[in-house]
Amino acid sequence: MLIPRYWATHTTQHGQGDSQFAIQRFGWSLASQQEAQDMARARADEALREKLAGGAPIRREPKVAYNGAEGVPIREEIVDTHGSIVITRNSYGARCMNVANVCFIDVDQKPEKLWKNPGFRIFFMALIVLASLILLIIPMVGRSYNYDVTSLPLPLPCITIISLIIVALLPEFLAYSRRITVKKVTGWLAELTGEDKNAGFRLYRTPAGFRIIATHKTFDPESEEVARLFERLRADPRYRQMCVRQKCFRARVSAKPWRAHVYDRIKGGVWPPDSADKMAQRAHWISRYEFEAALWSACRFVAAVGSTAMPTEVAAAVRLHDQLCEALSDKLCA
Repeated sequence: MLIPRYWATHTTQHGQGDSQFAIQRFGWSLASQQEAQDMARARADEALREKLAGGAPIRREPKVAYNGAEGVPIREEIVDTHGSIVITRNSYGARCMNVANVCFIDVDQKPEKLWKNPGFRIFFMALIVLASLILLIIPMVGRSYNYDVTSLPLPLPCITIISLIIVALLPEFLAYSRRITVKKVTGWLAELTGEDKNAGFRLYRTPAGFRIIATHKTFDPESEEVARLFERLRADPRYRQMCVRQKCFRARVSAKPWRAHVYDRIKGGVWPPDSADKMAQRAHWISRYEFEAALWSACRFVAAVGSTAMPTEVAAAVRLHDQLCEALSDKLCA
């Protein structure tokens, strides 16, 4: 895992007859700005030599966020460090925990199609029957009171009643769908612990799905073992790619801004900002965001499955994760 503190850019110009071009490259360093600048110059010169030798290097490296970087380390502001664990601020402002060898697995929940739920089909059919009865009953009641109902917008009562019923009961169906998904994920984990009696996992609920931490040992994010584990647990494909590219595991530990009601974008999102003015605006945004984010948790602990024994390194990462996420609190997830 490599998360540099210092970044630099260097552009090498080349002119030979009618052939004039420039090649730009980034440099980075854990130690100093000068070291980052030296690397940027060296990388630009190397790309120029490749170009002159007949190669086709890209002219300009894109300044992109963590999940789009290829061949470039994690480009985010370092907020804090805890031993080998690095807390960064991502491109939209949330804090993220980066860990070299403690396996975090991001599982996005694909919402169950409600129509495949037998209970929902019964519920939907009951609404149709109810609407039909209303359309039949209203004219009958009108005739019994000698009232002309032909001028009434008959579908309106049906729509009103059905809407009220849906508003009242749909949350229960969504909660039922979530319980089914939790049961499914827990079943996957139980299968893994059945194959390895020493295996242990912690399951957390996130706004978009689930987070799983493998707690029984440390892992290499580039290993075949991790690839198989990601496949078995239906890990988010984008997250899989990120782990391999950046040689680490990762978990968001503070609320997404828009879920915490901070709707404007952070200034200079891809680190570092290119002006002092953007840096000042960024600092102001972060202060406001952290105030709002403190009202929310990033995930909610659901269950521990299998062995609860943890290596010291894993136990420390789990404690820090739960503390930063407020995963054991009663706060709503964002």
